[in-house]
Amino acid sequence: MADKDIRIGVLRGRENSFPDAFIEKVAAMDRGVSAEYVQLGGTKLKEDVPYRVVVDRMSHEVPYYEVYLKMAALQGTYCINNTFWRSADDKFFGYAVAEKLGIGAPKTVVLPNKSYVEDVTAESLRNLWPVDFAGLLDYVGAPCIMKPAFGGGWKNVNKIHSIDELMEKYNDSGTLTLMLQEFISWDTFIRVPTVGQKWARAIRYDPAPLAQGGYDQDYGALPGKLRDTAEELRRVAVELRGLLGDVGDLTADAGPGTPLGNVEAAARTTAAAAAGEGRALADHVALRLLQLIGVVFLAAIGYRVVASRVTPRPEARGATSEKD
Repeated sequence: MADKDIRIGVLRGRENSFPDAFIEKVAAMDRGVSAEYVQLGGTKLKEDVPYRVVVDRMSHEVPYYEVYLKMAALQGTYCINNTFWRSADDKFFGYAVAEKLGIGAPKTVVLPNKSYVEDVTAESLRNLWPVDFAGLLDYVGAPCIMKPAFGGGWKNVNKIHSIDELMEKYNDSGTLTLMLQEFISWDTFIRVPTVGQKWARAIRYDPAPLAQGGYDQDYGALPGKLRDTAEELRRVAVELRGLLGDVGDLTADAGPGTPLGNVEAAARTTAAAAAGEGRALADHVALRLLQLIGVVFLAAIGYRVVASRVTPRPEARGATSEKD
């Protein structure tokens, strides 16, 4: 592909501000690269993907886009972010790994689905026993948060105050896989967008559903040490997880000795998770560690991992060993 043909494709959903601004910015740079919205309407198995890069903002909700992106990646298209990561992206597993590693997470319970696809019958579910909803609510405490094990953006997130409210929301949940999670308050909520595993910007945020949350764009709104720590945590998270664009949420709470407590509180996994706002740091920590475990495994069986590329080590191919 010649430089004059370098194209960036953008997959978008309902949002307009970022995708439009991104395409306009790429055009204004005038560096032989163009950006446009991807147009799809059925994809052939050997169909060429015309994009060097695809910026994906919607495959998490449109399965067809996800299938297309996997084929595009096989052709060498660089997808931001890597669509294969979604197969490891459920929240309950993230919390479980965090607990295993001694990282604090809120009390969490994953629930059996209320409903299933049509051909799942009572015989299909003979491993399931009656659920003690009252006992599970007592375990996490009320009020608590009920939210899906998959997804984000505040969708289907509810604050539960009683067993009656729990049962009402559960009975209306359809095929969603839901969790009950301990509700934990915070003093400072921090949202950190990152780009390119290098640039991070900690922003004080007042979380609210339906994109109604408020941002304080004053860079001095957060104490310097807390802000710097939050940004460094997010840079490490996206680098080890292999992401090129991400938004993560951190929280800090007041503690003895300082107005905002120890700056390490920014690394707590609990409040963002319990509040149902995006994915908690526990998810990111768990997936980072899964990636590292995968790297160790691949190295053990004779492969070398360089950035997102995996290649056989020379000795695994029968060649002379060389230093990595």
